[in-house]
Amino acid sequence: MTHSQSRDSRTKITFSLSKAGFAAIAAAASTDESRVNLTSIGLYADGRLAATDGHRLALRLGSDGLAPTAPIARLRLETAKNALRVMRKSDTIEIAVDSAEGAIFLWIYSKDRVLRWDTEDATDTVGAFPPVHAVVPRGAPKPSSFAVNGAYLAEAAKTLGAVAAESDCPKSRKLEVYTYGELDPIVFRAGDFVHVLMPMRARLDGPLAGVDHRATKAA
Repeated sequence: MTHSQSRDSRTKITFSLSKAGFAAIAAAASTDESRVNLTSIGLYADGRLAATDGHRLALRLGSDGLAPTAPIARLRLETAKNALRVMRKSDTIEIAVDSAEGAIFLWIYSKDRVLRWDTEDATDTVGAFPPVHAVVPRGAPKPSSFAVNGAYLAEAAKTLGAVAAESDCPKSRKLEVYTYGELDPIVFRAGDFVHVLMPMRARLDGPLAGVDHRATKAA
């Protein structure tokens, strides 16, 4: 996943992502058309991408980390979904923002094809994009921080989330997470259904603020 400052004289910045990475960001964008400012993916000058529906946040960090800056453009969720529909698993997508008007252009690259289309209408300018940098926790991780197998976590969330969604009571449509320590099992519960995941004995990468507190402590 990379970005660059120019593709040609018109381009201000380009973003390159795999299909899985693009889908991971798009998944957090709101589908509620009444919340126009959240039905898009924010594109930042440092290569950052962000999407939120007000309940969750998906980020791809850029070169400036979580600097309090605003997006240079926004890609509508509808456009992102259309691109994902035609992308193959191994494809990559390049998003280019026009430097003059803020229009967005897309390229999808495969081993045997290149798809390109202009999406001048894809820049969403209605409403203010939220300051997502203020949402991410800062500081040293707590003792209960842990690493888990990403595939197992995704499966637990998908299957238990489907169970929770079946409840007739909106307040019962919840997925509970219990942690007991960094080397103890993590418990996911939806009503009477439970998934227990063992943490991976892997070194944590540290907080998103860009400060490696483990290295500081060791020094």
